[in-house]
Amino acid sequence: MKKRYYDLENPESWPNYRWIQPPQIAYFVTTVDNAGNHNVTPVTLGTCIGASLPRNDKPGEYYSSFSLGHANLPDGGNVLEVRHGFYNLEEVPECVISFIPATLMRHSTLTGLPIPRGISEMDVAGLTPLPSRKVCPSGIAECPINLEAAAFQTTRLGYYYTHYLCKVIAVSVDEDLMAKDQSGLGSLEIDPLFEVNIQRNSNDQIRLYYGQINRNKITRTADDIGCLKDWIGRFEQ
Repeated sequence: MKKRYYDLENPESWPNYRWIQPPQIAYFVTTVDNAGNHNVTPVTLGTCIGASLPRNDKPGEYYSSFSLGHANLPDGGNVLEVRHGFYNLEEVPECVISFIPATLMRHSTLTGLPIPRGISEMDVAGLTPLPSRKVCPSGIAECPINLEAAAFQTTRLGYYYTHYLCKVIAVSVDEDLMAKDQSGLGSLEIDPLFEVNIQRNSNDQIRLYYGQINRNKITRTADDIGCLKDWIGRFEQ
């Protein structure tokens, strides 16, 4: 099969970056500054990167990561501005990660608009604050899942992004969602949005395109491969 090669260190080499960034789940990252002003940013650059279940008398450990822009970056007729969440995390290194169900697609678009700093995106989008118990920022009541997290490490990624490593220290889940989740699919029960592409539509408007997972097409790995009793098992098994 013939392959196309791109040298990404050559500025003239410009592939569709969606070959590099696959569809990723969308979520709100809510932060707060020292004055108590909240910011809500829709994010798709990041995910859970570590999940250890409670065992051997130790609690579970769960880690998430995401990236936010830390510079103003001209982009044709558009400007990628510093994310206000970046400023807030500089002051208060805590956040709430709230997965976005399909019912909040319009709300996610509103929170992503260039709203002046100090004006709450929650108010603009008509979202309801959900008081947190272990971090300063509020969650979002309309989101069925809210993760309270503490950022413990930041890393500059090139000329635009800052990457955050966070420890998830608490989670709130709607009780009716928990009752509905008989198959253990968790966040998939909220019909979450996945960022697929950003491109022009038929009206020549540049718009974000979301996708969703078809639950009826979820398949399991083969029954005749692997341990008969466990997911991984031991070599002897």
